[in-house]
Amino acid sequence: MRSIEVITNPPAKYDAEGGAILNIQTSTNPSIGYKGSLNATYAIGVVPKYLVGTSQYYKNNWLNFFASYNLSTKRDYKEDEGMIEFYEPNGSVNSLWLNNFKRNTRTLSHSFNSILDFTLSEKSELSLSANIQLTPKADSDISGLTEIFDAQNQPEFSYTTNSFLANNQDNILLDATFTTSLGENGASLIAAANYLSYEDGQVQDLRSDFFSSEGELDSQNLFKTDSEQNTQIYTGKIDLATPWGSSSLESGLKFSGIRSQSGMDFFDNNSSAPVFVGEFSDDFNYDENIYAAYASLSKDWETWSIKGGLRGEYTDVA
Repeated sequence: MRSIEVITNPPAKYDAEGGAILNIQTSTNPSIGYKGSLNATYAIGVVPKYLVGTSQYYKNNWLNFFASYNLSTKRDYKEDEGMIEFYEPNGSVNSLWLNNFKRNTRTLSHSFNSILDFTLSEKSELSLSANIQLTPKADSDISGLTEIFDAQNQPEFSYTTNSFLANNQDNILLDATFTTSLGENGASLIAAANYLSYEDGQVQDLRSDFFSSEGELDSQNLFKTDSEQNTQIYTGKIDLATPWGSSSLESGLKFSGIRSQSGMDFFDNNSSAPVFVGEFSDDFNYDENIYAAYASLSKDWETWSIKGGLRGEYTDVA
């Protein structure tokens, strides 16, 4: 990393709704050649966890390449015991609640990162990057037991809750940036595009059994939920910087869009066949497009400088 600059008052180049900006300048590894590594990790507490991965690096006069991949498979186990006492206004005990909670989670995930930097000419460069996180499996078996006792420490009733939760999640981030110098007067052009995709699916089956003080089954409650979220964010921009007489002129265009879809279906499983319950289900869609253009002019003197700019944005929400 070469430098970090904190811009507390961002100029017109940056989004109108933004706050302070961190301008991070990275440096390039000058070494030429190939490097690679393999790694593996094993850890165990109550249950084991595994991680295997590799990273590869290659650089020559016109290409800078880096890629890494990791495979993680693990189990997580959690058990909690709790006690809650409820009191009357006079300080005497009203009831005592004892609960026991257990969760066993099995997870499988893949992560991939890659950077490709191309030197197209003495004036032009192209950079491509990808950051991908795939979790096709994150399943949990969850159980809980709650026992309620009266002020004389006699059992009143109890209930158990057992559920199976299946979850999968994908995160994909892609980036492309093209940089070039224009002419001989120091002008530059930067074109960039980004794409972000987030998907999350979750299915849960839950059953609760309620028992009397004698331990007999009083009632049951069974339901299932099936939820999904899909969000896509994409941006594209062009920035042009050029000298203008003794001043510097910056201008640019930007487009960004968001597509978000989410919903949950609720099913009552107390009968022989699942029954869809619309009042407990929901569906939400959100679309947003932002169009922006800006221009700014700056001039430096020996002891002071001045910069002014104008930015316009139009937002379309559906």
